[in-house]
Amino acid sequence: LAASEGMWEAQAAALPSLVFPGRLVSKTPKVQSVHQENAQVATNLTANPSGLVGKPLLPHTDGYIYGASLPDYIAFLVESPADAGGESYVVDGKKVVDRLCGDGADDMCSWAQTLAVDFTERAPLALVNGREFAGPLMWWQHDRLRFHRQTSIKALEDAIAENGKLRSDLRPYQSLWAPLGAPEGEDDQLRRNVSEMLKAVDIAVQEETALAYRFAVHEGEALLLDNYRMLHGREGYTGRTQRKLWRVWFWTNASSGIPEGMPELGTFLDAELIKAHRTQ
Repeated sequence: LAASEGMWEAQAAALPSLVFPGRLVSKTPKVQSVHQENAQVATNLTANPSGLVGKPLLPHTDGYIYGASLPDYIAFLVESPADAGGESYVVDGKKVVDRLCGDGADDMCSWAQTLAVDFTERAPLALVNGREFAGPLMWWQHDRLRFHRQTSIKALEDAIAENGKLRSDLRPYQSLWAPLGAPEGEDDQLRRNVSEMLKAVDIAVQEETALAYRFAVHEGEALLLDNYRMLHGREGYTGRTQRKLWRVWFWTNASSGIPEGMPELGTFLDAELIKAHRTQ
């Protein structure tokens, strides 16, 4: 990719059609400057401006504000990497399934694919409020695994080791997955089963995260991810050079699509636009 000054956003915007020609349902994939987004987060969403920016990221799915209609692919284009750290990693949802179902935990394996859970992203455990989203933790769509995860802000604090990297030992529950609100008279055993299963899957994710290969994405390089199957994260970063990254969310014809009339967004900071659409 060319490194012409001022062309980074245009290059990021071109990635979806280059990779999936004729397969996009996104009309105008919106590019987000992650470095500008970080500045907004530091200024508006945290009491401590340095509380999140530069810290590691636990494995997660992007676009949770859309609920079940989140983008099926995401891409990142690096304009300038950090001076030190910031290595990326991915956690394959299929490996999480294999780990869960290969440990002799037949109940957990079955429950993860049949019992409905609450996926909804809600503040204050998350930064924003997304669309309501419920369903099995793992399911297949057009023979394609869907496995989504968002994590608690508080969990990140506990997950960072003294050296600033993510800890490799098991930590307390990290995910935002939760049992659905139980109607009056509902069997408490079902809710306990869901809670037990969520903890087991969270452990499987943590174990795969510890094993995941860390890799650097250099200036001018792009990272393309299946946002349905792959969780992504990174290690923390430091340095005086500003880390500049461009992100684009997009939907292909293999996705659930974008609800009619709903805007295409590129950042969780615009969650209120989704919320407004939902209530019209």
